[in-house]
Amino acid sequence: MRLWTNRSLSRIGLLAVSVIAIVSLLQVTRAEESGYVAVAPAVCDAAPPTPVVEKNVVRQNPTTGMTPDEITEYHNQARQDFAMRYREWLAGFAQSGVDVRCLEPSESMADYRGPAHGDLASALTAADVVVLGTVESLRYEEFRTLAKLRIDVLLKGDGYRGATLEFWTPGGPFPRQDYGYASAFLAYHPPVPPLLPGDRALLLLEYEPQTDGLWVQPYSGEYLLSSGRVMAIEASDFGRSLNGLSEKALLDLVRSQLKR
Repeated sequence: MRLWTNRSLSRIGLLAVSVIAIVSLLQVTRAEESGYVAVAPAVCDAAPPTPVVEKNVVRQNPTTGMTPDEITEYHNQARQDFAMRYREWLAGFAQSGVDVRCLEPSESMADYRGPAHGDLASALTAADVVVLGTVESLRYEEFRTLAKLRIDVLLKGDGYRGATLEFWTPGGPFPRQDYGYASAFLAYHPPVPPLLPGDRALLLLEYEPQTDGLWVQPYSGEYLLSSGRVMAIEASDFGRSLNGLSEKALLDLVRSQLKR
């Protein structure tokens, strides 16, 4: 399913987290040396999984009777246990043949970083790389997705000249614990919607020292091109004014702003 539309992304976030499909019919090409998974055209199975957890059962609070220090230790250990299981689950997901495009999107509750730029000029100034390209493949880490982009036009960032570059976005495939980790949804952040294999977009990327990598500028960093026309993030204060521009018009506008 498409995650980018001309509708407000907030409507996507309000979708109920419904039972989703897990697909096993598509072919997967794996680049072993890089860990990337490149997916074929999506083939999604509509058969729902079966819950393994009773939803309406009232369970005792496991921290009842604990001291504050014991409660803190309990929650720290629970987070560590989940992180370990999540890493194992992600490794299995990457090799399972599941197409991320078949997953139901669900807005992440996590905080995101980065200011919202008030206009295109300030967004371009803040960006370390401005590039037009097509997403070739994805790989997954804890709570983020790394994408390999085929570079078509590099507008800013001479240090990144080459055939491809890698960038990351927050969110990604996430297991449904109440389905025994047997199914998943696609966690996403409205300021930085996920880009999927085959998506063509103009991206404003910023260097992130903590990860030593490029990530998409929130609100103002993604301009999807569908049938040669711009589909901007509606959460952006100025992005909506770019909707419907042709690819050439967008490139001309960006080039003119960068020359100032």
